[in-house]
Amino acid sequence: MSSELERRTAIIVALRCGRAPKEIINFFEFPKATVYSIAKSFKELQTDLVQNWRSENLDMFWSKEFWPPSSPDLNHCDYYLWGVLERDTNKRAHNTVDSLKAASSRQWPTCPGN
Repeated sequence: MSSELERRTAIIVALRCGRAPKEIINFFEFPKATVYSIAKSFKELQTDLVQNWRSENLDMFWSKEFWPPSSPDLNHCDYYLWGVLERDTNKRAHNTVDSLKAASSRQWPTCPGN
């Protein structure tokens, strides 16, 4: 019991110090299954702790259920190009939709990737 607890503690301390499971296996000569099992449990626990802290302490935190999935429908344009286009076209106010369309049409060819 004591040696198993010491082994588990040593693995967790090494993980907290940023060591990779392979480094721990090589250094301590512990069985792979033991190290990877503890590393997996440690990572899951850390993830849960971080998520819980963020949801309790950050006003605008979105839980992982609200994050967009990895989807072919979401691409780099959704994350970057539209933001650049919006930033550049909104440098001045547009009173009409036609004014905004014209500014967007002028700005689009200068966006990165075009």
